[in-house]
Amino acid sequence: MRKLTIDFETRGSVNLKTSGLFKYAESPDTDIICISFKDSNALSPCVYYTEKFAALLPEGHRLPLVKDIGLLTRLFGLVDVIEAHNATFEMIMWREVMAKRRGMPDIPFNKVRCSAAKAAYYALPRSLSDVGSALNLNVQKDAAGYALMMKMCKPRKPTLADPSIWHEYPEDLARLGRYCIRDVETEEEMSGLLPDMPERELNSWRMDFNINNRGLMVDVEGIKNIRAKVEDSETKLILEIQELTKGFVKSARQIDNLKRWLADNGIDVDNLTKDTVTQTLKKDCPADVARVLEIRQLLGKSSVAKFEAMQDYTCQDNRMHGLFMWHGATTGRFSGKGPQLQNYPRESFKDREIEDVLAWDKETIEIWHCPIMQAASKCLRGMIVAPENKLLVAADFEQIEARVLAWLAREEKVLQQFRDKLPIYELAAADIYGKPYNKINKEERQIGKVCTLALGYQGWISALQNMATAYGIVLPSEDECKKIMTEWRMSRPATVHLWKDYEEAVMKTVSTGQPHSVGCIKFGIQDGFLRVLLPSGRKISYYQPRIDEVVTPYGGEKKSVTYMTQRAINKAGSTKWDRVPTYGGKLAENITQAVAADLLIDALKRVEASSKFKTVLHVHDEVVAEVDAGFKDLKEYEDLVAEVPEWAKGLPIAASGWIGKRYRK
Repeated sequence: MRKLTIDFETRGSVNLKTSGLFKYAESPDTDIICISFKDSNALSPCVYYTEKFAALLPEGHRLPLVKDIGLLTRLFGLVDVIEAHNATFEMIMWREVMAKRRGMPDIPFNKVRCSAAKAAYYALPRSLSDVGSALNLNVQKDAAGYALMMKMCKPRKPTLADPSIWHEYPEDLARLGRYCIRDVETEEEMSGLLPDMPERELNSWRMDFNINNRGLMVDVEGIKNIRAKVEDSETKLILEIQELTKGFVKSARQIDNLKRWLADNGIDVDNLTKDTVTQTLKKDCPADVARVLEIRQLLGKSSVAKFEAMQDYTCQDNRMHGLFMWHGATTGRFSGKGPQLQNYPRESFKDREIEDVLAWDKETIEIWHCPIMQAASKCLRGMIVAPENKLLVAADFEQIEARVLAWLAREEKVLQQFRDKLPIYELAAADIYGKPYNKINKEERQIGKVCTLALGYQGWISALQNMATAYGIVLPSEDECKKIMTEWRMSRPATVHLWKDYEEAVMKTVSTGQPHSVGCIKFGIQDGFLRVLLPSGRKISYYQPRIDEVVTPYGGEKKSVTYMTQRAINKAGSTKWDRVPTYGGKLAENITQAVAADLLIDALKRVEASSKFKTVLHVHDEVVAEVDAGFKDLKEYEDLVAEVPEWAKGLPIAASGWIGKRYRK
């Protein structure tokens, strides 16, 4: 198989991180500086500079320079595969800069492969430098060249001595070309060490590209309207907090000053998170203290900042593109980029209420609805809209993880409850409290809900407490929690057994190198990975598994399977390539979420294959598509999304949805 590996170096004034690739690429001042490429039939890479930059190269640069772009475009037709690391970047940049502006032929999409997606599929780091370190490549990414690239890719502040807004010194341009060449060499070596992605996964990645490329429509004027009202209110609230604290606190973001002022007024808090402020407001606080905390809560709404993020990501066609990352989690689940639609507030206004907020002034909104900050938060989802003569249609898998876990464990009682469409949280509470489910009160139902969501993966008190906090549920005493969890586990014997079976099977597989199975899940060792074969035929991977003595959360020691992975080390998103342990409950969580991801991907493929619907959005277990304005058959769409694949026979899937002009929950 003949393969072409490519890499681009670019520059532009649009912030790629906050505005995304598509908006960056369409900006008139975004340009490609150079392109390095390596034909697998050739011994080494070469580099092409676009016209302006080629003219700036220094004499004696000694670069393996190609002056005719036609060589590269001819190779597009000759090779079998065209591969890049984060290939979406190269495809969109080529389309906007080389095809639209310079008349070059498009890169043949059917030939494109992404080595970053391949790394993610094998549970390796996505970034080229990190995966190079993880695989101990002979050719590593050039750190000094990376720093130079970061300097040259964006504008600089002009000076009297040098009024240019770009870093484009001849020697730096030549150095950038060498950096680009090194990237191609690193990408080629990395990709060559890993098997090709299976065709099913390649098709899934292509579908993700098409959905990202399609994008989703944004109510641009609506966002401007709400932001203006919010910013006016923010100014007034900041002035009020300054007055209440006599200037000691000048904004709600001065956390240390705010904590000190609260302490001086008799309120000691460790932090000012939403939950802490909510709990503190329930206490008997002086009126001025309570008002300062209320203002902190209003100004601290992260959802308000998402309006700006949506504006930043919106392109010339009034659509946001590139919002989803294929295989963002090692289980195969998608993750988000840009405005992070996965983190939008659940509570949302209906279309009529949003129209009120857009039409009314702040005072009227607060009389008939709620404070403007809260109203803005409830309008956030509704700023995603259908184009003219279209509607949005949505379907969301119901309690999909609970259903998948019961199916994997063969928890027949629970599966039958789902098939009979019985109230699952009331039934869980009935098992805990030993009474008929139709006698369960509201508080008991909430306990049943928290147990269903928190305990399926071997969670104990901390898991129950964290889930309860997330849903604003007050738990009983610790002793009572232990009793609740014990009763829940006794009511789910097959699930408890599944944790043990998974852990034992993985321990045996890693220690002996021989495959083992638990139900429809198979474990095996291949090429330095622990592979888990899912019912769909997809595999999830754990790199360099081994058995180690590890310290348990309870202070003891036990033998566990450990593996290498990209581990989060702080809330800011920093990660570390590190060895971590796993256990039965964690394996059950990974496998359950992987199966749920396969169900979502299969649903997306069915929607994409239809002639009526075009997917524009998928969040967790929800699929949202555009459809012609006359469409009314919601059940048709729900049934399409909830269709049970052949590989998931016996799994009771259900989906519920809505049709409307604006996105909502």
